[in-house]
Amino acid sequence: MTVTVDDYQRAVDDFVAGLRESLGDDLISIILYGSLARQEVKPGQSDLLDAYVYLKNEVFTDKEKFFKAFETMVTACNKLSLTGLPYQHPFQYWSEDELEHIPALYRAHLESDALSTVLFGKDVRQQMSCTEAELAVAKLSFFEARRMGHPLAIYLRKQELTEDDCEKMLAGVKLLLKFLPQMACVSLDILTGPNQAIPSLLKALPDLDAASVQNIEKRTVTLAEAEDLREILRATLSFIEDLHDKLLSNA
Repeated sequence: MTVTVDDYQRAVDDFVAGLRESLGDDLISIILYGSLARQEVKPGQSDLLDAYVYLKNEVFTDKEKFFKAFETMVTACNKLSLTGLPYQHPFQYWSEDELEHIPALYRAHLESDALSTVLFGKDVRQQMSCTEAELAVAKLSFFEARRMGHPLAIYLRKQELTEDDCEKMLAGVKLLLKFLPQMACVSLDILTGPNQAIPSLLKALPDLDAASVQNIEKRTVTLAEAEDLREILRATLSFIEDLHDKLLSNA
């Protein structure tokens, strides 16, 4: 079965329709962000849904309303998981009172229609923000998250790489380059989307060399390419450590 962008859109449309029908007036807004909102879906690879669901405050103070809303959202998650599309995490749900408490790392997604869109209800994006405390924590997230790459270093020394090793290396590289540049941007008080993270870092840190990681292709790995992939991993880990050092010297 060939997966298309239309399959993603149908799944999201069904998700919205299910919440609207069940929650009615208790549903305030659904905000979509991520690759589908940016019109950058890679069918069969991109996560199905990145979304915020906002509910009225009363849902969280009325036991009956909350159980109904919770059951509705669990049902929605089950349906999304059965679509056959990549569905790695559920959507986030919040109350009206929590509009000013979104994770600081995600604030950039709300800056423009190019990064997010309103699927239903009010456009609450201009009300969504984070506290100074949350921003302070987010500024430190890069320094902790960079350790995600350390276990991958074992593949730099392993004499023979299996196909499973290659898949793990490529998945690790993709994960590091998806999140760490944007986390580093937050450390520099730069709020930007994922595709602009590395260009933003290069502008802020002119001595940073990102040439080795800017054009890493999303490709299927074969054993014949194992040594090439090992070099990609080495370049990625070196880039992250260089970025770490430059962030510290810039502090």
